[in-house]
Amino acid sequence: MENKEFIKSKLLEFKGSHDIRQVFEDFVVCSAYAISNSCNYNDDMEKSYLKIAETYTSDELNTFAQLLAHLQMEYSQNNSSDILGQIYMEIGLGDKYKGQFFTPEAVCNFMTRINISPDIAKKAIEEKGYFSINDPACGSGRFLFSALDYLEQNDIPKNKVYVEGADISFLCACMTYVGLSLKGSCGIVKHQNTLTNENWNNFYTPAFVFNQELQDSIKKENQDCEVEV
Repeated sequence: MENKEFIKSKLLEFKGSHDIRQVFEDFVVCSAYAISNSCNYNDDMEKSYLKIAETYTSDELNTFAQLLAHLQMEYSQNNSSDILGQIYMEIGLGDKYKGQFFTPEAVCNFMTRINISPDIAKKAIEEKGYFSINDPACGSGRFLFSALDYLEQNDIPKNKVYVEGADISFLCACMTYVGLSLKGSCGIVKHQNTLTNENWNNFYTPAFVFNQELQDSIKKENQDCEVEV
């Protein structure tokens, strides 16, 4: 909780010189680019990162680095929580008139328990080597985080669970990706319109990039599955 409060206070310090909504988005997007390029380098992402960085001072960029470190610590202490989504709402960025809010975490936890069976997950792992979870409109990732935590509570190995999320909002895709990455989860987050299948970008978590066994299991079951990284 202390880490989350630190992040909120530091973000709000930008109010005097920047639009707070833009600062939050830039922090999340730059974090996503930095994490992705640490394991799966993409030159276009690097250029986009540098373009955003040009709008901040060196001290402000150092603050972004501090925020990411505190975010990592907060996720390590609250594995099932959607920290970025909580911060987004708590610093006043949600907009009920635009429908910009996230499903309450208690609802996500309830949905997880009626839709996901640990026994089925264990059977899937025995039969094909992994269990998969997909959220085609993932928002800030709350359902995915809840599902992963529930499976972990039931002794399902994290490295045998493949997660796929997608959202039409680039910010939401990045929020989900950062959260999954910092939690050490294996998966892909897609910036896409799920209804039309129009895809703009894919983010692969570090844990997935380095889990060749999981990638091979997915390819073996579904040859046209997009797992190339």
